[in-house]
Amino acid sequence: MGRPKGVKNKCTPVKAKAQGAVEYMQAKGIDFSHMDVFEHFNIGKTTGWKYMKDEEPARTVAGDSVSQLQQIADSESLCRLWLC
Repeated sequence: MGRPKGVKNKCTPVKAKAQGAVEYMQAKGIDFSHMDVFEHFNIGKTTGWKYMKDEEPARTVAGDSVSQLQQIADSESLCRLWLC
């Protein structure tokens, strides 16, 4: 049984490992080549650079983004505070 049609895995284990390796080396000031990281994780050049550029989209809950849900929660808290 696979994923439902149309559902994509946004962050694969290989993508996470490659991004983590790059972030670690950058944080420690280690001189490295992105191509060496891609080769180590058996990632092609184009895919590797795509992984480095990709950012996780905002999580969604029933179609609403987390920031939208936070705004709703904040407005409800203010409403309770002012007894709207």
